[in-house]
Amino acid sequence: MNSIIISAIERKASDIHIYPNMSREISKIKFRIKGELEEDIELSNAQIDSIISLLKFNASIDIAMNKVPQSGKFEYLYNDKKYFLRVSTLPLTEILEGCVIRIFTDELSDVSFSIFEEDSQKIINLSKNANGLIIFSGPTGSGKSTSMYKLAIEFINRNKQIISIEDPVEKHIDGIIQMQVNEKAGINYDNALKSILRCDPDVIMVGEIRDSKTAKYVVTSSFSGHLVITTLHAEDTLGVIYRLLDLGIGKEDLSQTVLCIISQRLVKTTNNTQQLVTEILEREQLKHFLKHNRVDLETLRNKMKKLCDAGEINVSEKEKWGY
Repeated sequence: MNSIIISAIERKASDIHIYPNMSREISKIKFRIKGELEEDIELSNAQIDSIISLLKFNASIDIAMNKVPQSGKFEYLYNDKKYFLRVSTLPLTEILEGCVIRIFTDELSDVSFSIFEEDSQKIINLSKNANGLIIFSGPTGSGKSTSMYKLAIEFINRNKQIISIEDPVEKHIDGIIQMQVNEKAGINYDNALKSILRCDPDVIMVGEIRDSKTAKYVVTSSFSGHLVITTLHAEDTLGVIYRLLDLGIGKEDLSQTVLCIISQRLVKTTNNTQQLVTEILEREQLKHFLKHNRVDLETLRNKMKKLCDAGEINVSEKEKWGY
């Protein structure tokens, strides 16, 4: 287990995939590095079973239970640096299960808010606002949570009090009072947001809008004079609007609360680095769209094409995202 984790850390992997091979006794561990899966260590299914049991023990997951998905987290110290490993298990058959380890650190990525400097500055400038709603969107692995944390740091630098509710707390940031969802203890997004509103925050950070209740509390918090930053799964910025409408948020509420929606993709550049490509919908553009059902917007598709034409990303990278 240690050799797998250390190898992943040294190679800057974001995830470790540990699954037994269903058709033979030898399996390969896979690392996700810069968005791509790479095969690495070869182990027997018996070894994998033992490693998963140890991971579950360390993450305070029920070792005897292998027929339902479970999730847990533990700290791992390597070279005097602390890492947080989130272990998620998945039952495969009556006796076999696999797991994925997500690797977090308290350090924020060196990647800027956007490969486009103008977009980066727009996002940084959002920290000047005192109230409203800011939403980061994108698929899993697009860095939206990291972008949310980075914007939170901008608020901390302006001496703002930030309280968060997250599931789970992915990065421990000095200057943020962080709460973690704990359903067993009765702490969920709904009642946590009610409590946070009574604790005099300047900024409320909500890990993710997952349902209509959370969406409504987020909007209510924005109306109450607080600034709220959060994430939401959607295809693009307009997709965020449609998703919120589906969750029961009215057009007028969106018009009065949403400051900015940022949809992003983490792309691999031709010089083998990772950068964010962002689509930004600002308040006036959102109001225009809600009123006229159309908007002049530089889309992710257009920006991907620009980068591809300039030789900053490959055609295959653009096409990977459906552009």
